[in-house]
Parts: sequence; structure tokens; C-alpha cells
Amino acid sequence: MSRIVKKANTQARGRLRRQQLIAATRRLLASFELDQITLADVAAEAGASKGSAYHSYANIAELYMDVVGVIGQELFAAVAAPIEEDLDDWRDIFVLCLRRGTALLVSDPAARQLIHGPKSPPAIKRSDRANDLQAAQVILAFAQAGPYRNLKPDCRDTLLCNRNCRCPVLPFGPAAWGNHRANGPRR
Repeated sequence: MSRIVKKANTQARGRLRRQQLIAATRRLLASFELDQITLADVAAEAGASKGSAYHSYANIAELYMDVVGVIGQELFAAVAAPIEEDLDDWRDIFVLCLRRGTALLVSDPAARQLIHGPKSPPAIKRSDRANDLQAAQVILAFAQAGPYRNLKPDCRDTLLCNRNCRCPVLPFGPAAWGNHRANGPRR
């Protein structure tokens, strides 16, 4: 067997092991608190050796980061699924996407603990902010692509803006923040 084939097999086994550890972590988070679980517990739940788990992850926090990444992918898939409902207003897209994301969080104890739980480390919560931005971009793309009554959402709608300004853009990204400051408060 050539060296390249052996390396590919080893990498495939490593990916499979990480997937098994992620699935085991999610199962454990359904029954235990975040701070009660060790990497050894996850390895036992996955049917892997402790050494194999430590070969894949340096510590439980690193594993939790990968779990959040998988949850983020699932959340994105739920929010970005095609809209089959008949919607009149772009704001209905916002509500629909929120419901989709909420349904995922309600049904997944691992997501609730890692993303919103009080024991979740700040680094994990920060890593999930990229998912928030991605979801906001999907909602905006849906709103701009559809034949809705209000074709151009603007931040004067209190739903989108907590700054009292007259900015003609959504408050996403540095360009939007700059416009908020330049336009100043409403008088």
C-alpha cells in the first residue's frame, strides 16, 4: 500500500473519530451540565479510548468549539432553507427565519447549553457570533430578492435599529455602523 493511500485512510479515520466524539458530546449535553463533562467521559460515550480523544482534541473546550461549529452549520441550513411560504412583507422573512432558528435551539440541548447557557465560556459564545452574522446576511438576501411590499428595508424600523437615526441601511457591518454615526439621532 502506498504512503499516500495510508495517509488518506488515517485522515478518514481521524475525521470519523472527531464526528463520533462530537455526536457523543451532544448526547452527554442532553443529560449533564457543560462543566460536568470531561474529555474522558466523551471518549467513553463514543466508545473510543481516552488517548484517541486526546489525540483529536487537546481539551474539552476545543471539542466544544467544534460542536458549536457543527451547530452553526445546522442553524445556517435551517435559516437558509428555501422559503416556500407566501409572504407579503420582508419583515415576515425575519420572523420566519427566527422561528426556524428557535426551533433548532429548542430541540437541541447541546445548542442551548453551548450557545446560550450561563456556564458556556466567553470564547465559545464569541465563536458563535459569526453564525449570527451569517444568518443576518441570509435574511437580508431573502428580503432583497423577494417581491415584497417594502422592497428596501431601512433601519428606521424599530425592529432593525436600536439607534434613533435616519440611516437608509440595515445595521450590519462596519459600513452600516459608520452611517449610523454620521447621520446622528433623529430630532
